[in-house]
Amino acid sequence: MIKQPSRKKAVITQVVGGYLNTGISITQGLLLLPIYFKFIDFATYGYWVTITSIIAMLGIVNFGIENMVMQRISSSYAKHNFQAVVDYFINSQFLYYIIACILFIIGLVLSFWLQTILSLGDAQLNLLRQVYFIALFTATLTVLSSSVKGFSQALLKPLFGVYSTVFSRIIGIILTVVLLYQNIGLLSIPIGLFVTEILILSSNAIYCFIQYKKLNIKSNLQKNIIFEYLHFSPHFFGFEVGNMLSNKSHPLIITTILGAEMTTAYSVTRKAVEIIDQVVNTFNSSLVGPFSHLVGEGDIEKIKKISIKIISLSFFALMIAFGTYIVTNHLFVSLWINKDIVLSQEIILMMGFGAIAYSMTRLLRNQLFGLNKFKFSSNMILIEGLLFVIFAVFLTDIFGIIGVPFSLLIVSSIIAIFLGLKIITTLGIKYKKQNVYKQLFIVVFIILYLSIIEKFIQKSWFDFVLFSLVSIIVLSIVIYTINYKYFRNIIKDIKLKGNFKA
Repeated sequence: MIKQPSRKKAVITQVVGGYLNTGISITQGLLLLPIYFKFIDFATYGYWVTITSIIAMLGIVNFGIENMVMQRISSSYAKHNFQAVVDYFINSQFLYYIIACILFIIGLVLSFWLQTILSLGDAQLNLLRQVYFIALFTATLTVLSSSVKGFSQALLKPLFGVYSTVFSRIIGIILTVVLLYQNIGLLSIPIGLFVTEILILSSNAIYCFIQYKKLNIKSNLQKNIIFEYLHFSPHFFGFEVGNMLSNKSHPLIITTILGAEMTTAYSVTRKAVEIIDQVVNTFNSSLVGPFSHLVGEGDIEKIKKISIKIISLSFFALMIAFGTYIVTNHLFVSLWINKDIVLSQEIILMMGFGAIAYSMTRLLRNQLFGLNKFKFSSNMILIEGLLFVIFAVFLTDIFGIIGVPFSLLIVSSIIAIFLGLKIITTLGIKYKKQNVYKQLFIVVFIILYLSIIEKFIQKSWFDFVLFSLVSIIVLSIVIYTINYKYFRNIIKDIKLKGNFKA
């Protein structure tokens, strides 16, 4: 009999591994960016950011099936249906290889219009075309590596994938720095990423094959499973389109309307958002597989309790993290790169609250996927992406760069409300309106706190560290005070569990 791994152990492993990878991302984002600008000018780097945006948006061709694959394998594994586990895995691999081929072909065709899309001169075209193709190859490999990594996570055995990813990324960073100092220039970045993805794919493919052989169950392509995946593909395709538009289209919109240098300024100012988002999302992502396991067991009351706890604590963490970003990021970017590239405090405010809203939509959609509500959540994410692009293009053309984060804030807030209401009705959760008003007070407090504290901030790293710590402490106290009863109940539950074990 195959022993079921511990959900708790899998979550801890994925969280620790996720934060190791996040630590690498922080190193890569914070330490390497100043090095990039020693060898790469702002405009050229802006084109690189835009190219990565274009390549990332090609990811819509994967139809979003990875969420369904994870849910189906996790749920089958929780029910000890190992034949279904293998069947879902084998048939998903077939689709992943088709998706990788489609992505590469579309990217190849799109390359013929690269000069027009980016408004490039002949002198820039040769370099950026090379960069584009390396990035395209990397994206193709990423599709394949995500398929094998997802299998191990669904089986609650993520440890090897964590270690291999960390090792591969470290090698990629070292290679990038070496190439930069060898005066390879912009090509250093995509080459480092390409080597990283080769290492991740090869190591995880070997480990995945070993896990597959341990199950000792044979399978083959089955029309019913392929059709099951394809049956949901229009909704998953809509999900991918919406996700890519709302998350990856920012650089393309800005470069097209305002120019590549403004894209660099936006990217640098938003870098801390990306890092904080990755830190917060690491924990939420690690819960996808275990939450699907929990749903598969069918304990509604337990599902409801865990769901409320995940949503509440994640929201509080987002408020503390992005609230601190809003207060300190202008000073941070001024010290980190230079004051000329940082955008205004009003734009940073929109970026911070927009990131909170978008992160909540991602958290809520993941829970709905775990609850098998694929169609509704996918359709809502598609609407989010389409509305964001429409609003962003229109508002950016009129008001400038602030139109991008403002559009994300408005659209994602509306979508988060609809997703939250769907979870409430699905699980039969009861809520009080006054609790919602309490959380809105936190938003008002952050704005008031910012208007007061920015008068005392000086231009030094000491002040940045000091006010970051002060902001974290103040926001934590405010959130704890406003939600005192909720936290008291959590502490009471922890004590009861401790007494029970004793």
